[in-house]
Amino acid sequence: MRPAPRAAADESSACWKAGRPLSAIDGMPIGIKDLLETKDMPTQMGCEAFRGNFPKSDNVAVWALREAGAVILARPPRPNLADPIHRRQPIPSTPARTAGGSSLDY
Repeated sequence: MRPAPRAAADESSACWKAGRPLSAIDGMPIGIKDLLETKDMPTQMGCEAFRGNFPKSDNVAVWALREAGAVILARPPRPNLADPIHRRQPIPSTPARTAGGSSLDY
């Protein structure tokens, strides 16, 4: 696993310059939904009961992204446990838009 985002981005740049990227997505910045476990960021699922929850390991998709060199930058907000009734998490500056949109956000 690579270090924190800035260091990971620098490491990725060095790999590309040397002609040895880890994969086609090496250095790609990405946000991971707060429903997928990340061992270095809290996974709270938008739920107060999970505040400060730091899983011991990454979700398999998160692990694969890291192994390919993706740089995980953020956790887009989620409604409480991805509640299908209360799905919208509007961006304060543009309430008509939702951060980290998905099939749950429409």
